[in-house]
Amino acid sequence: MAAPRVQEWGRLAWSSKMTIRERVIVEISLADVARETSQLWPSPSGLRCECPRHPDGGKSLYLSESRNFFFCFSCGWNGDTVAWTMGFLKLDEAQAVALLSQRLCEQPGPR
Repeated sequence: MAAPRVQEWGRLAWSSKMTIRERVIVEISLADVARETSQLWPSPSGLRCECPRHPDGGKSLYLSESRNFFFCFSCGWNGDTVAWTMGFLKLDEAQAVALLSQRLCEQPGPR
């Protein structure tokens, strides 16, 4: 059986066998989505912002741009681009994936 075709598109490589959720996580930058909902500050190892889940005067939420992952050191809330969208817009997983997948259609494809 042949291996799935892997293409270089966007920031990371993706496989033709990926689900839409997996493609959303790989191709849509968490930092770009987070910038639409929060003010981000640079830190030595990524980005920081105030956690929206609790009063936060210390910018306890950390975003890793390279891993497309976030983690709040105060409350433990963590996840990827889909989890961020679910948390901010109060959507379930299917709604968040559908909303984010619309961005895939708007992004330019490979040349």
